[in-house]
Amino acid sequence: QYKRAADDFARGLSLSMQFAAEESVKRDKEIEALTRQSSNHTDAYLKLLDENAQLRRQIDDYRLMFDDWAKKQM
Repeated sequence: QYKRAADDFARGLSLSMQFAAEESVKRDKEIEALTRQSSNHTDAYLKLLDENAQLRRQIDDYRLMFDDWAKKQM
């Protein structure tokens, strides 16, 4: 009777450990996917910031050109 209870307990423990290991692998894969996604979003954001800065410089250049042109027209 005690042996059967011990065997059942050991079997339950083994199943719990197996389930925990499977969940751990799942979580590791999810973390890896989220890390890649985060990296991609960071790269895209930095690219947009760079493009924004470039466009602002271009606008400043146009303002300088057209301000000079407008002053000459007066």
